[in-house]
Amino acid sequence: MEVKDLMIMEVKDLMIGNYVNEDHVVVGILLDMIETDKDAEMLLDTIEPIQLTEEWLERFGLFKRKNQSSRYVYLDGYYDIGKCHLFNEGDGNFTLLTISYVHEDGIEICSIKHVHHLQNVYHAVTGEELTLK
Repeated sequence: MEVKDLMIMEVKDLMIGNYVNEDHVVVGILLDMIETDKDAEMLLDTIEPIQLTEEWLERFGLFKRKNQSSRYVYLDGYYDIGKCHLFNEGDGNFTLLTISYVHEDGIEICSIKHVHHLQNVYHAVTGEELTLK
């Protein structure tokens, strides 16, 4: 049985283009609600984040790379996000690391659990929007 991740969404956590509630794309953000591409207005307390999975990463066109070096050892590969690596911790969390020559294992930037958070971090790191391919 899947346990839902309870999270209250806040306006500050959302950007235009974020995916929420399975398949809605945010097209407008108001004080206490959002507008979506499905011509729907949704109150913030009804918006649910989407759990980040490897399937979502593939939908965004990000594909797992196998380890080519013993320097960065991620058990099951990693995904490139700009000059960072994203790897699956296996517990519903993904961790974004910088590629570092000073610290052998890289430096942890943040833990990512939801699709909208990945979209926001991707934009901050690359300057580009992360959209479905």
